[in-house]
This record gives sequence, C-alpha cells and structure tokens, in this order.
Amino acid sequence: MATWPSTAPLSFAHLAALDVAPPELVDMLVEAGFSSTGIRMRQASPGSPCYPLTDPVQRRATKERLAATGFSVLYIELVGLSRSLDPRELRPMFDAGADIGASRVVAAGDDEDVSVVADKLAAVCELARSYNLAVDIEFMPFRAVKSLADTLQVLRMADQPNAHILLDALHFRRSGSRIEHLEAIDPRLIGSFQLCDATAEPPADLTYEARNARLLTGEGGLNVDEIMDALPAAVPLGVEVPLTLAYPHLSALERAQLTVAETRKFLERRAQRRAS
Repeated sequence: MATWPSTAPLSFAHLAALDVAPPELVDMLVEAGFSSTGIRMRQASPGSPCYPLTDPVQRRATKERLAATGFSVLYIELVGLSRSLDPRELRPMFDAGADIGASRVVAAGDDEDVSVVADKLAAVCELARSYNLAVDIEFMPFRAVKSLADTLQVLRMADQPNAHILLDALHFRRSGSRIEHLEAIDPRLIGSFQLCDATAEPPADLTYEARNARLLTGEGGLNVDEIMDALPAAVPLGVEVPLTLAYPHLSALERAQLTVAETRKFLERRAQRRAS
C-alpha cells in the first residue's frame, strides 16, 4: 500500500494553465507551491496553445527562472504516436526539453494499428535516449490507445527500456482499466501518476470532461485512494485539474494555489485514514 506525505512534491500539468507561457509559468507555480511542471511543447489538439521554446530569448529566460528558483520540468508533451509521425521532427523539442532539464516526454497512441504505435514508440524512445529522456505513454479513452491493457501491449511490442506509463486517475477509470491489472504490472513501468477527480458516472463527452470538467481530488467519485493503493510508493505525483470554467473569477495563480491546497488536504486525509 503506497502512501505519500501531505508535503509530497507536486507536479503541475500545463493543461490547467495553457494561457500561461514559460518562463512566467515557472514563477507562478513556485508561488503556488508546486515543485515541478510539465510544459506543452507540441499541440495535443488542433488550435490548442503550445510553447516549443525554439525562441532563444524565451528559452534562456525559462532556464534562468528554473535555476534561480530550484523548480524543475518533469516532462515535455505531447507526442502523438501516429503513422504520419517522423521521429526526426522531434529533435528540436527534445533538444529544448533536455536544455531546460526535463527528464520525461509524454506520448499518446494515435493509430488504431497497435503495431504502428509500437514501432513509432520504439523510434521515439531511441531518439529520446540520446537526450537522457524517458518516454511515458498516457492512455486516454478518446484516443487509439485507450486503456492500461492497450498500453501494456504497446510497451511489450516496443520493448524499450526507457518506455513507461503516465497514469491519469480520470483516464484509468473512464477507460475501464482494472485495479488488479495495475497491481500485477512491474512497478518500474509507472513513470508518474496524475491526481484529479470527477463524477462517478461518466458524461457523454469524455474529451470535454478531461480538458474542462475535472474535479479537485477528493471531490468526486473516482475512488482515487484505491488507485493509489496499487501504485509503487516512489511514483512522482502530478496534478491535472483545469479549473478555468469552474472558477472563472480566480486568476491562474489563484487556481494553482487552490489546487495545491486541496490536493494537500486530500493527501493528509488519506494519510490519516491509513494510520487509523
């Protein structure tokens, strides 16, 4: 049974503040109480913001803020593993990510042919290794690689030592993935875990929910505790809870501060329950 103290380092998912660009993102998250962040360097959907950090001024400013604050970049995102992807086009992204100290890349499976996804993952992992980057597949029920079982199949076929899983509480539940499968896998395959919550019953539009309608951890019915019980204790904790629509009167900083405060309350309640 994995436990985390209420003071555990928390990583921020850029989805929750895509209107805030580096390096301003770093300053905001340091003030909010996060320890690291992901940076959206490639679009996850058409028209969505991204910050490739190819501009040398922006990259230098981001590096300076990271160095001055001790803040870190956990991962860069998002690589769509589709048949149209040429891994060589990722070199600028990986170069920028490695330059600012990122340790992981997040990818998603975007082809219905699992062999295509596995081949692309293998090629991306090989390139990423030259930058000392791990690659985490995040399965999502509205993408081709939908579930934990799908992801494990891709990992087996790709057979890459730096390939892992980014486990998101919402996607785990909405994809129908099973706790016993999570408990049975090699703990080293879990790259990180993203906390959030949502209603027990799924809505009609899972994509909209994931991007706009999540709840703070402990406010919903996903039974996040059960998922965490099946995780290895050393897994980094991230938080992915976009709150713009739920709290339009709050600034991006205030939403980030609220996220930290409520997540720490959840972790404290969890620790108390495990101790009793």
